[in-house]
Amino acid sequence: MNPFAVHVFDVRKRREEDAKRFGELDGDLCQICWAYGADKRSWLMECLYAVHEAIPEAIDLFGLPDDHRLAKRGYYLRLCKSCRGAFLTALGDAATKRRALRSTQKDHDGSPLWDSDPECQIPVRVNGATVLMNPDDYEDWRAKQKAGSE
Repeated sequence: MNPFAVHVFDVRKRREEDAKRFGELDGDLCQICWAYGADKRSWLMECLYAVHEAIPEAIDLFGLPDDHRLAKRGYYLRLCKSCRGAFLTALGDAATKRRALRSTQKDHDGSPLWDSDPECQIPVRVNGATVLMNPDDYEDWRAKQKAGSE
């Protein structure tokens, strides 16, 4: 079978499963820490990336019926206030780190140019972005990837 066809099948299957998961969500349960009780928040992410690769609990809304108000809106999480706060803190930290690169020469994707650090010459795709790693960092990353797939 064509590998692209297999990928499309996997995406469709995941979206069908996610639509079912969305329909069965308990609105009082945080999908991340499982805190239970009233006053949870909805978190929507539209970024043209498979968010579930970084956050497996995230639900792909593309499989919802077309007439649903959230259909094709990206990814969804139901969160408690503490998890929402942690996510916002992580986003703020990432934005601060990226702002520090404003004076660094980058390509059009925001990656530092290849010659900016002679030690980091191994390009690796991490969460949809190219990250340059040195050999030690690459071996550590590979070991974590292997451990996570077992």
